[in-house]
Amino acid sequence: MREFKGVKNNCLFRAKTDKHGIVHILDLSSSKPFMSVTNGVDKLAPFLLSKLEGVRVKDNVILYGTDDTVSMFHVPSKQFLLLHPHHEFIDYDYYDDMVAIKRGSGLVSGYGRVFYFNTKKYDIIDDEMGKKWRESVLRHSRLHNELSKMGDDPLPDGNLKKWLDQGFCFWVKTVNTEPYFNKGMYLVELYIRYVSKPVLVYVWCDELDGLVLKCDRYE
Repeated sequence: MREFKGVKNNCLFRAKTDKHGIVHILDLSSSKPFMSVTNGVDKLAPFLLSKLEGVRVKDNVILYGTDDTVSMFHVPSKQFLLLHPHHEFIDYDYYDDMVAIKRGSGLVSGYGRVFYFNTKKYDIIDDEMGKKWRESVLRHSRLHNELSKMGDDPLPDGNLKKWLDQGFCFWVKTVNTEPYFNKGMYLVELYIRYVSKPVLVYVWCDELDGLVLKCDRYE
C-alpha cells in the first residue's frame, strides 16, 4: 500500500510514499476529538514507515500540518525542521489540500450551511429544455438512486470530488459537524439536481473542507 487514510493513535490523517521513497503525512485532525499529527507524529511515523510500500528514507517524514506549515520530522531525534513552500521534496497535492482544508474548515461550521457545486453550468442547460436537459435529468436521477441504496453507509472517500470533476450538479447542507458517531465526518443532507428529496449521509470532513472553496456559492 502506497497511500493510507485512517485513524491511528487518535490522529486522523492521510499518508503516502513518493517516488523518492519519502513518507508524506497530511494532518486531517482539525476536527474534534482528534489529536494533531504534530503532537503524535513521534509514534505515528514508525508505524507508517513500516506499513507503507516503497519507503526508502527511514529517518525523515514530511508533515503537512493544520496550521498551514510544512515541516520535516527527524524520527531518531524527534526534531522538526520547517520547510519553505518551494522545497524540492514537497508534495503539492498534499500542500494544496492542506491549504484548502485549513480555509474551508472555517466555512463548514454549525447547522444549515449550504454549498452549491456546478449550479451555473446547469442553469444554462435548464433554460434550453432540450435533449441535453433530458439527458441531464436522467443522469442525475440515476446518481440519486445509487445514493438512496447506500443505507447508513458513509459516502466513500473521494466521491464528492469525483462528482464535481464529472460535472454533476449538487449541493450539500450541513446537519451535524461534530457527530457522536463516525468521528472525522460531517452528517449532511446531499441534494442532487432535479430531485427534491435529499439523501442524509456522512461525508469525510477533509473532503468537504477541501472542496468548499470550489463551490459556486454558499449560504
